[in-house]
Amino acid sequence: MPIAGDINNRVKDSIIESRETPNQAAQAAVADDGMSLRPLTPATTALARTVDPTLSASTEIVLNAATKFIRVYATGQDVYLKWGADDVTASNFDEICPVGQVVDFYVPFSSGTTRYTAINLIERASAAAVVVIEK
Repeated sequence: MPIAGDINNRVKDSIIESRETPNQAAQAAVADDGMSLRPLTPATTALARTVDPTLSASTEIVLNAATKFIRVYATGQDVYLKWGADDVTASNFDEICPVGQVVDFYVPFSSGTTRYTAINLIERASAAAVVVIEK
């Protein structure tokens, strides 16, 4: 079982990583083993929102410079996602967002300490739509 100092250090580290205030971290649910049970979604308002009712071709979304997390919701059909400015295709993608599911992603680093600044999306089959929320 972890000692109190270890838990305090983990909470302090997670506050720095997730931009939470100490009060928000203190209110997080705690499991029986003392581990924090905070949700993946950052406790901030959206930096940007994109709703695209038709994804018939590769569609690029330029991310807000402060975006570290995206939430993607696909409707109608599955949606393919590719990190970066290159077009996405059915044979060249990084992620798949299943229809009717909310999928959360931390924006990965493209190199060193620089995160990707864009994503590309395309439908797996006709009739897909997508909502992307940046945090």
